Amino acid sequence: MSKSNHIQNLSKIVKQLKDAEKHLKISYSRCQKIGLEGSSNEDHLIEFEALTGRFARLVDMLIHKFFRAIDTVELVDTGTLIDVINRAEKRGLIDSALEARTLKDLRNDIAHEYLTEKLTLLQTEVYQSVPKLLSMISNAIAYAQKYLTTP
Repeated sequence: MSKSNHIQNLSKIVKQLKDAEKHLKISYSRCQKIGLEGSSNEDHLIEFEALTGRFARLVDMLIHKFFRAIDTVELVDTGTLIDVINRAEKRGLIDSALEARTLKDLRNDIAHEYLTEKLTLLQTEVYQSVPKLLSMISNAIAYAQKYLTTP
């Protein structure tokens, strides 16, 4: 694949990130109106479930698609997920590799949790982690612009 194809792929991923970010913000706004204490009725649980699902997909998209696409554009062998996250930190895309790993672990917990009582705890963690994820998305999109804008 040529560099222009890699940049074209990055452009598609940035569009997907922006779309997913918009949907996460909508869910987050709805959950902010509910608040963590008011999340016991079925409609509220549905809103928090939507938030956690959108959060998990956006974490995946950022780490697995975007960070790897940047590596490809910059002609870096992607290597392990830890390598990818460490390079994202060096580029200033994330504040720390530990934060990205924490979000990834939270995403994994969402995907593998089946106990209702633990879902409430996960939803609280997700709710509190959304601002950090949105900040990472903003940094990622800003970073990509140097490849997506033509001089």
